[in-house]
Amino acid sequence: MRNNSTTLRQWMTAIVLATMALSIVGCPPRGPEQEVRPPLTIPPYRDLALRYNVNTTGLEKVWSRATVDFNWRDDKGKHHERGEGNLILILPDRLALSVGKLGNTVFWVGFDSEQYWFFDLQGDGTVMVGRHENAGKPTTKPLPVPVHPLLWPTLMGLMTLDPDASPANPAVEVVDGLYVIEPPGTGLRLALDPVTALPRRIDLLDARGHSLVTARLTEHQRMNIAGLTPAAQPWVPTRIELQNVGQDGTVRLRLTDLTDDPTRIRDRAFDLEKLIKAHKPKERIDLDMP
Repeated sequence: MRNNSTTLRQWMTAIVLATMALSIVGCPPRGPEQEVRPPLTIPPYRDLALRYNVNTTGLEKVWSRATVDFNWRDDKGKHHERGEGNLILILPDRLALSVGKLGNTVFWVGFDSEQYWFFDLQGDGTVMVGRHENAGKPTTKPLPVPVHPLLWPTLMGLMTLDPDASPANPAVEVVDGLYVIEPPGTGLRLALDPVTALPRRIDLLDARGHSLVTARLTEHQRMNIAGLTPAAQPWVPTRIELQNVGQDGTVRLRLTDLTDDPTRIRDRAFDLEKLIKAHKPKERIDLDMP
């Protein structure tokens, strides 16, 4: 997300505490898009954070076509869902992802600044709704999404870093030709391309530094935003794989046709009550009930 706000930290802390199984994951691999020669010098954290922030300057809204794969495991075994739809973001606090099959929307995932939701429109249809302050606590029913949607924008690298984070001068390491940093107060580990400072991998960490969720980001593309020079157009990853380490689940997104066209980004995509009226689910499940 655009800023590491108190709300963002609360979401991430809650979700970290709620993740059930922990696994130690090795150092981030080298990005697959190009061969990277080991850098000769290691830059200060502040310089690297400023370079990273340049990549998303001017990025506030995103619309794209999306091919989506969900893989997860529960007490009934393994599950897989695949479909096509649209991903819409208004940073820092709104997301909508539609997933369709044969021209019909079957899933709708989203959140606004207060609530998150998941529509399952197969059969009679249900909608699950929870509030951000309760994210990560035990829910009435588990979300059928292996990585919590509140984490997606952050794990896609669409947020800024605090170049003057405290404590001062966080460590910068070189691992397999990538700069690796852990921005203070975020609970994240980022592996950055030393040439472009684009994120190749982002890990959400527990208190011991073990990976809870891993994002692999590839095939970054320039997104055309009116008023910015070609060199200033922001980079957005178009292949995203989010893996929940403890729950053996993944979300894979393939994005195309990136734009910030306001005619495609409408407020109703983030209005829960309007979505309920449009999709007409038979059941509403309050995820925050005891």
